[in-house]
Amino acid sequence: IYDGNAKLWTLDTGSGVGLSDWSTARSAEIYPNPAQDQLFIKDYQGPVEIYSATGQLLERFELEEARPIDISGLPTGLLILKLDNRLQRFIKN
Repeated sequence: IYDGNAKLWTLDTGSGVGLSDWSTARSAEIYPNPAQDQLFIKDYQGPVEIYSATGQLLERFELEEARPIDISGLPTGLLILKLDNRLQRFIKN
């Protein structure tokens, strides 16, 4: 839903990503953005979930060390990265 402020909002239907998931916590540094085949997360270890812009879970894994994340098999467009309770958007080319 576009709210006039160029922010992405999703409606919670019981699965996927909802408004209640957005946090005011400090963002993690993800790069490059946009990305094509690999995505990096600076200084982060823990659970990672990747969602489509519609809230569909695409990937779920545990990041245990600093390493590139293979996103080559993901669809292009706006994707959402969930790290703990923080959500960040990135573009897949």
